[in-house]
Amino acid sequence: MIFDPIFQGLAIAMMFGAVAATGLTLVVIPLLYYEFFRNQESADMNQHPRRS
Repeated sequence: MIFDPIFQGLAIAMMFGAVAATGLTLVVIPLLYYEFFRNQESADMNQHPRRS
């Protein structure tokens, strides 16, 4: 039963999905978050100077 071609295909699909989800979670999503909020932080710092 384990060596059935259907289960082999299912196992490959599950492994690819796990690797893709891990890559998205650890790399792509943080990079998108950084790019999106980097511009907003720069604009906020220019509008509100620090007081000493």
